[in-house]
Amino acid sequence: MKTQTNLVRRKPSGMYYFRARVPALLVSVLGKEVIYDSLKTTNKSEATAAAAKRRHELQQELDRLKQATPDKLGVQKRLFLSDDEARAICERYLVHTLKSDDDLRYEGMSVLSSDVYKDILDSYADTITTSVVRGDTSVITEPLAHYLRDHVGIELDPTTLSYKKLAFEFLKTEAEATRARLARQRGEHVKTPQLSIGRTSFDVLIAKWAGLTSASPKTEKSFKATFAELSKIHPGLFVETTSKAHILQWRDALMKDKQAAGTIEKKITYLKAVFNVALDNDVITINPLKGVKPPTGSDKKSRIPFSNEDLHTFFRSEVYTGFRPLGGGGEAAYWIPLLSLYSGARLEELAQLRRQDVKLDNPFGWYLKITDTGEGASLKSKSARRSVPIHSELHHFGFLEYVTGLNCSPEDFIFPDLKPDHFEDRGGNYSKWFGRYKRKVGIVDKRKVFHSFRHGFMDACRECAVPRELRDVIVGHSNPTVAVEYGSGTYPLAPLFDAMTRVRYSGLDLTHLHRTQSPKA
Repeated sequence: MKTQTNLVRRKPSGMYYFRARVPALLVSVLGKEVIYDSLKTTNKSEATAAAAKRRHELQQELDRLKQATPDKLGVQKRLFLSDDEARAICERYLVHTLKSDDDLRYEGMSVLSSDVYKDILDSYADTITTSVVRGDTSVITEPLAHYLRDHVGIELDPTTLSYKKLAFEFLKTEAEATRARLARQRGEHVKTPQLSIGRTSFDVLIAKWAGLTSASPKTEKSFKATFAELSKIHPGLFVETTSKAHILQWRDALMKDKQAAGTIEKKITYLKAVFNVALDNDVITINPLKGVKPPTGSDKKSRIPFSNEDLHTFFRSEVYTGFRPLGGGGEAAYWIPLLSLYSGARLEELAQLRRQDVKLDNPFGWYLKITDTGEGASLKSKSARRSVPIHSELHHFGFLEYVTGLNCSPEDFIFPDLKPDHFEDRGGNYSKWFGRYKRKVGIVDKRKVFHSFRHGFMDACRECAVPRELRDVIVGHSNPTVAVEYGSGTYPLAPLFDAMTRVRYSGLDLTHLHRTQSPKA
């Protein structure tokens, strides 16, 4: 239960947590949209004090991050480097330094210049060795900044842990390079090492993919879990070292674990999408997922529509006779299934509807504006932005009476009792409740989930001869024939309202939910 701003109490443990939304400007920097940290206490007074301190610390951190946010021009300012990036920088610096030494010798040195060069290296070697022993990185502050700026193209904040770790590794690399040059001065044969194959970590690539796609934290977590499975089967694997053979072994291991064919197919899609980013950025030359097929049986539908018998059972259950469960978000438990049944909208799209998203257009009528504007709002894709006419059955059920009767501002949610989950998804907890509730009323087929309403609506559109282009617009499917118009949100309302008037569910009777009072305009 939320007790005050940023303070959240988890049940049944009673532990308090600090929760704060990250400003949009800094999401790509921090790599998260929400900060959610345990305050490690069940005492409210202690939690309140700890939350106040955490808010102050967070504000200081955000102020610092804002100053470090990359400009559009010039070097990229960074606050974090992965261990793999740091190792690659040091490896390239060693090669760079010894190649420069090679160039000096290719040109030839006089006896005098060779002696002077040796004296400089001797003196520098003593300084570097002492610095390594003491962990004093001040001696390489300028060389490191110069190399990062001119050869890597970044500026790393010197107050961060990433910088301190990089600086020490860079110091040791400088010592190695100095020893190698001195050995050459003694006539020893020291080869300039070849750069090893790139070692980009999966986490770095996933972060890149997430930034390009504006993926939600929940989606990013699913992708990371899939790559974690790959890493478990192939420890020490990097983006550049991943081959098709690795992927096939991973796929076969999932099949051996008896994971569903549809699940494996989805995970293959995850990997392919992320490796495509590596391909587009010249990290790899071929996607290792190319030609990898999902296991036989993946054509079996993992989600199917509810039958009319299911719908009659569900819409005559206790929620539709007056019960309003807290887990279902109060009135949301009643309205969200009906809205999805007669619009095909996704759960999260309905859960984040605000009063201003229920609109009236003359002469066509009322419609839902599905959008990702507003704090915390998100959609699956650009094609999900759309206008959805409100079906006549929803008028009969009294949906407009419900909305116009809300005592709220235009920016408020129409289902205020929905509690976001730890990913800040307003439909997350509802989805869990729905799963429990549909089993309670006797719908136990695991293929029948909330998304089944969407499947059923699409079937109804097909049965009623709604053209594919129109039904794709209504449900927010990507369709090349309407992408330009629909993506800009300018698809005309007239054909959408005409299409919605055709939609009927053959054999489904929900007249017991009709209200005699006419909806208010």
